[in-house]
Amino acid sequence: MKRSKELITKNHSQEETSILRCWKCRKCIASSGCFMEYLENQVIKDKDDSVDAQNICHVWHMNVEALPEWISCLIQKAQWTVGKLNCPFCGARLGGFNFVSTPKCSC
Repeated sequence: MKRSKELITKNHSQEETSILRCWKCRKCIASSGCFMEYLENQVIKDKDDSVDAQNICHVWHMNVEALPEWISCLIQKAQWTVGKLNCPFCGARLGGFNFVSTPKCSC
């Protein structure tokens, strides 16, 4: 999934929780438990730092074992090949997945 410019971080009892929202309807589509651990921390740091735009990864890396149910269903329908991800609430295009050929990422 492509990263949006906004990452909402809330502080609940010393624990940071990041929420990924749909760019169109603004409903929650994933929480911090779905993201890969080392990249989640990088995203939170990058939000505050002024880093060269070419060095910032613009892809949300998600942990396959901790995906939201709606994403797992779409991956199962596509039989773990290639597919698109649309918001389950409004249908807006959010990104995609590709388990056939994984392109190199900037990070």
